[in-house]
Amino acid sequence: MKQQTVTLPAHLKCSRAVLSEQEEIKQFHVPIHLETSTRNEEERMVQESCLAEDFPALYSQHDFEECSVWTLRDEASNRVIGCVDLYISPTIQTEFEVFATLEVAYRNQDEELNAKLKNGKQAWIRMLSIHPLYRKQGLGRYLLHVALDEARQQQVDTVLLVTLPEVMQSAVKLYESEGFQLLERDRTSHFVVDTMVLLVK
Repeated sequence: MKQQTVTLPAHLKCSRAVLSEQEEIKQFHVPIHLETSTRNEEERMVQESCLAEDFPALYSQHDFEECSVWTLRDEASNRVIGCVDLYISPTIQTEFEVFATLEVAYRNQDEELNAKLKNGKQAWIRMLSIHPLYRKQGLGRYLLHVALDEARQQQVDTVLLVTLPEVMQSAVKLYESEGFQLLERDRTSHFVVDTMVLLVK
């Protein structure tokens, strides 16, 4: 599938993040992901509770230098307005990611994809975020392309990600338009959780 070309406005700069930006990136991620539009107040409170606890824990648990992190920065205001992380396995995999990969591999009917999931080199895209004021400009797609280009350079076989289809419809449409397909749907938690995969060509 041919990627759609996205050109950055002149005032935005994309670069690989450095260690000194770690705290700024953490402060960017948490409030962005707490801005949800869930179906009711109870769900919103559950999600806020989970995200408020999980996002800081994610960054304290894993070494910032063990993954590739890119930022979009508005040079006019000198603020981070977008981020994406790419984890190459087996460098980092949470217990959830390992479980998800193994489970879907055994149930998947696509033989080529099944073989790549079991034996190939994997990457996980996480924390793809764009500030609300900068959305609908193709910036999420731009960052996704940056991460996928890195995955190809690292000779990754499959790229996986986890998303919440009920509250992240725009993100799901973006991933599908770039060739990601649904691999597994988990309905056992408070929210429907989709694992999506892209077979890297």
